[in-house]
Amino acid sequence: MTTHHRGEDCPIELFVDARRKLLQWRRAKRIALQIADLQFPNTHPFRKSVQNLCGGNCEFRFQADIAACRHADQCGDDLFRIVVDGVYLRAGPVALFYGDSIHQVESKDGVPEVKMAERACRDKTLNIREIAHFHSLESRARAFMDSVKALPTGARIDSAAHRRLVHDERRLLRAYATMTERLKSVKVDHTLTIPVLACLSRMGASGDIGRRIIGFLA
Repeated sequence: MTTHHRGEDCPIELFVDARRKLLQWRRAKRIALQIADLQFPNTHPFRKSVQNLCGGNCEFRFQADIAACRHADQCGDDLFRIVVDGVYLRAGPVALFYGDSIHQVESKDGVPEVKMAERACRDKTLNIREIAHFHSLESRARAFMDSVKALPTGARIDSAAHRRLVHDERRLLRAYATMTERLKSVKVDHTLTIPVLACLSRMGASGDIGRRIIGFLA
């Protein structure tokens, strides 16, 4: 449901969308880091490339927070005191991208907490499902970055902030390119390959991730 305050000048749904895209990106990063930690030793180049990639987007999150606060200055904090995905944003705009409201969602997002010392095998292999997840990181990051760029106030009215966003985006895309290049040298565990390829075949493998997976295994 679209929510507005003071007419059409306060599109709260844009901020809600950016929050959801942030949570999706953070969840994807947590899973990627967990896989890398479980499957690769600390000094392995692929694990390092995953860590480098997953450290990005801090500037986008910061600018999203600034945009929310600036919008609240125009439209009032109450605009942001809403329930989003079962969580009440009591603190208004400052609760959208930081704080306990983020942790409340993440505590129920289905990513299990794994004790590395007990579960790590570090055999330096990945199955096709894990490979697909690493290939999905770029689309998750882009979705969040694009959602921040769409916000009605924020970095686009501040040239210095805009330059920082451009730098952050370029850094992330370079990190993604490095990770995918190192992924090519990782040994593939083919246990799930046939079932997944059969599924992709039924789907037509029309998606970008499907094409990348088939290309990776070819």
